[in-house]
Amino acid sequence: MTFIQFLQQVDFPFVVHLMRGITYLGNEVFYILVLPIAFWCWRKDAAVPLVLLLICTLVINVGLKEYWAIPRPDKSVRLIAATGFSFPSGHAQAPMVLWGYIAWITKSYRIPVLIIFLIGLSRVYLGVHFIQDVFAGWLIGFTTLFIGIHLQKRLSSRDVHFEPIPMAILFLFLGAAVPVLFWHDLTVKGGGLMAGTLSGLYLERAWVKFEMSSTLLQGTARAFIGMSGAILLYLGLKTILPDTDIFNWIRYADIGLWIGLVAPWIFARLKL
Repeated sequence: MTFIQFLQQVDFPFVVHLMRGITYLGNEVFYILVLPIAFWCWRKDAAVPLVLLLICTLVINVGLKEYWAIPRPDKSVRLIAATGFSFPSGHAQAPMVLWGYIAWITKSYRIPVLIIFLIGLSRVYLGVHFIQDVFAGWLIGFTTLFIGIHLQKRLSSRDVHFEPIPMAILFLFLGAAVPVLFWHDLTVKGGGLMAGTLSGLYLERAWVKFEMSSTLLQGTARAFIGMSGAILLYLGLKTILPDTDIFNWIRYADIGLWIGLVAPWIFARLKL
């Protein structure tokens, strides 16, 4: 608590708004709207391992939070709303996996490390996590990332080939199993997103075989169309479907299917 109060002495409005903006880089909406652009416009081959790593770290985070059940800092120091338990910080853990994986792929570390650090710092500054929550999140996220990259290298060296249709069925089943084994609002959403995205990606490999173009105009068009569709699904289905776990799973599965299959199919049809 003392460290939170120490940071909050720097209470210029610009700093407060900056920290609120930075912390959104760890929110679910960011992953739903921005992460797919990496699949549509950057590295299609990175989609499956990155989604798997993010789901794994989500399940680990939820499990540890429920096990330790450590309350968040007192509401008197919170500058934004936050629910659930405090330890470890999911906003530290998930960005470590996401931006750490991007750093490994691109072999460029400065910007990803800065983003990881600032998101973690924002959670402490905004009074929704203790500093130890953030350090634990970074450590667990890095461990997940390290193991995931090691496994990916081993599979790549053995030239393992997975049949698309069986893998799509497998991930649909696993996405449904995640919230059953670890029942939580986040695992319901994450499981649905995993089922839709990964099943869609493997079905896309079998049915669409979308190839990215390299022009800036076509990439911009893919990003605009893809994000517009994701926004419409996110907001539209939230309005139409009841706010229950089952329908939340369906909603996020539909968004994932758009990301993995429907949007690439549209891009291919439009020759983007």
